[in-house]
Amino acid sequence: MSQILYLIKESFSGWKEHRMVLFPTLVTIFLCSALLSASLLALRGGTRLLKMEGSFYTIDAFLKDSISNAEISEIQKNLKTEKWLDSLEFISQEEATKIFKNHFSAEMLEMVGENPLPASFKLHMNERYWVPSYLEEWLGILERSGNFDAVQAPLTWARTLAEWKTRLFFWPILGIILLLFTLSLIIGNAVRLSLYSRKVLVENMKYTGASRFFIEFPFVLEGMGLGFVGSLLASLLTITLFSSLGNHFPLLGSALEGKLLPVIVTVISVSFLSAFASLRAVRKFLAKERGVSS
Repeated sequence: MSQILYLIKESFSGWKEHRMVLFPTLVTIFLCSALLSASLLALRGGTRLLKMEGSFYTIDAFLKDSISNAEISEIQKNLKTEKWLDSLEFISQEEATKIFKNHFSAEMLEMVGENPLPASFKLHMNERYWVPSYLEEWLGILERSGNFDAVQAPLTWARTLAEWKTRLFFWPILGIILLLFTLSLIIGNAVRLSLYSRKVLVENMKYTGASRFFIEFPFVLEGMGLGFVGSLLASLLTITLFSSLGNHFPLLGSALEGKLLPVIVTVISVSFLSAFASLRAVRKFLAKERGVSS
């Protein structure tokens, strides 16, 4: 136990002795971790946005007041035969009033007197037809049918999502890979510089018969500590920034719900990557020194 405590003390004593080397490394880890957290959040946001894609392919068709119940039944029967339709929901005037009151003040309807809200159909398109051109085509068909006062769907959002769907995944994943690679190089170089500055100490430990674990442990813990501190500070900053953005932009906030998971993944992945890069750097150094001495 005393040896472990000594190794832990030795690993953190290097932070003070080599602060001129480690501080720039810590700042770089902080910046890379912030970008990594942002990339993971963007990837999660893109995934959540895709789950919302079905709402963009939902058509609201508002019926004319002059249409009878028999005509409504006939329209519903004809719509159900369409292959592009996944499900059809009829919303009566009374149901429309309840929905309105759930989102807005009831006083707005009381000022009008009679119920001004029309009955409508909510048409959910089949996932196979989630293409903006199909949505636009069927909006036109429903509008020209003469049965509806208005037909609407978030066509602009559907087009935007279709255009950016590939980019929503490609760029965050590419950024994550490049950042992890960059972090491994940065941490490995920092540990390597620390090793060279303590070369005499390492050689003395070897000559006195110290085990590989006894030599490697302080440097691995040092690198892991750098990764943990840098990524933790970056994650706290990322949570603060994205929480602020979510408060100002509700749609962005809903897409970034559950943002704690990506930042936890950032801290864990950077910490373990730092430990691995440090271990690799130490073993390369020891192998090189062994080759030189022989």
